[in-house]
Amino acid sequence: MISKKIKNLILPPSSCGVLFQRELNTHFGETLLTLAKQFENVEEIFGFIISDGKINPLVLSSIRDDSFQRVSIYLDKYSEHDQAITDIFLVRNNSGYIKIVPSQSILDKEYRLSCFDSCGFTDKITCLWRGDETFLVLNFYRSGINSLYNLKDEFITFCQISLSALWFKSNTLDSFVDNFDNNSPCNLIKKRLKDKFPKLSQREREVITLTLLGDKADKISLKLNISRSTVLTYRNRAYQRYNFTTANDFLRFIIYS
Repeated sequence: MISKKIKNLILPPSSCGVLFQRELNTHFGETLLTLAKQFENVEEIFGFIISDGKINPLVLSSIRDDSFQRVSIYLDKYSEHDQAITDIFLVRNNSGYIKIVPSQSILDKEYRLSCFDSCGFTDKITCLWRGDETFLVLNFYRSGINSLYNLKDEFITFCQISLSALWFKSNTLDSFVDNFDNNSPCNLIKKRLKDKFPKLSQREREVITLTLLGDKADKISLKLNISRSTVLTYRNRAYQRYNFTTANDFLRFIIYS
């Protein structure tokens, strides 16, 4: 007979232990998203660390192609409207919380439209930890109808493990933005593509960059002054060079997802 003093463990070590593997850096966000989807209807994750008042993104992974564009807009315009940021100094040192932020609770209409409504996100789960000098934030974006009051015990445990893994990797993961204020998203992506995918031609890099920023083929054709069919040709050629199927395959290497 099992003693009543014994409590069942919720997660097997193997399920999240992979997050601490040093060789996982390139696929860290992708793995994190895959694991999160086992517990909640999560479609995107975005994690960052705040130090000296500056937000330094660490991880981004999404099932959507326009995630980089949304993060760029968020950092440029809306981070000051994020309740997780505005309330951050109310948290005492060496403590944290997990909270659900429904999209309808966001008062700034442009922020809600750009970062939630336009992509079908109904809420986000924010996990925050305040250290002595830094803040670690990990957001899980959900779609559909979800409970706004209860989270599964397994997911809460998973969030704590994920924060630990993100903290552990914050010194080994290159932030995908070394100095975001001095780099436009477009130039940043192009530079990362050139560094990490040397087989791409200049025009292929341009097409993939604009695709990652959320532009459709018609809009890209206008920006680059080429036909829509040529845009698709460059895009497919870029995919074929690295045996990829979507722009997100490039994204995970650019952003260390």
